Amino acid sequence: MKVSYNNLPSYKSIIREFFSLSGKLQSVFIQIDDFYHLSRVDQPFVADYVHRLCKDTPLKFKLATLKHNSVLYIDRAGQPIGIQERHDYQPINIDFTFENFDRTVDQNKGIFVEYAKMAGMTTDELNALFKGKGFDRLVLAGGGVPRDCLSFFLEVLDRVKTNDVDGKIGKDEVRFLSKETFERRIEELKQDSEGQDQDALLRGIYAIREFCLDKKRMCFWWQKTRFR
Repeated sequence: MKVSYNNLPSYKSIIREFFSLSGKLQSVFIQIDDFYHLSRVDQPFVADYVHRLCKDTPLKFKLATLKHNSVLYIDRAGQPIGIQERHDYQPINIDFTFENFDRTVDQNKGIFVEYAKMAGMTTDELNALFKGKGFDRLVLAGGGVPRDCLSFFLEVLDRVKTNDVDGKIGKDEVRFLSKETFERRIEELKQDSEGQDQDALLRGIYAIREFCLDKKRMCFWWQKTRFR
């Protein structure tokens, strides 16, 4: 990727003039979401340009990306390109993973509670929608991601209200839905990963899937001792 920095000084001059004329405006945040969708080859150059544009101006930047699918800094023939962690930017980890499952469950539960309040429901009424380990299994199915957990919740809630006697969400109801959405998740993974990574990722996922289906007892035993 060829990047021209020739116009940067004039851009920065215009930015400073803009803030000087505005009077009240103190800063502007530039937020770039899904940065990892850019080619890895291009990422450090784009990050470098944004950083140079914002440096010594009232502009602030924020990049939202996936850590393991991002290249923000390279060294090319002794020339640093991009942005260096803790030198040029401060990382903020917003991931809630299964490494600390209780923390991830609590985070999702808090979000569900707030949505329930908006719908005029109490926390007790929300809890009454689940039975047993239903909510924990919902978090597992959604990978701990609030958006996916909420999506699963809406799908499974509609299903249990139609087919289930007590209308409550249990682990089995979520498990059946998880199987049905497996291939959809695979397609999403393909979109989120570069071609060079897809083969290795997909082989790993299908190997895990085969292991879980063939060794159910071992899989569930591990889940029980690890998460409960």
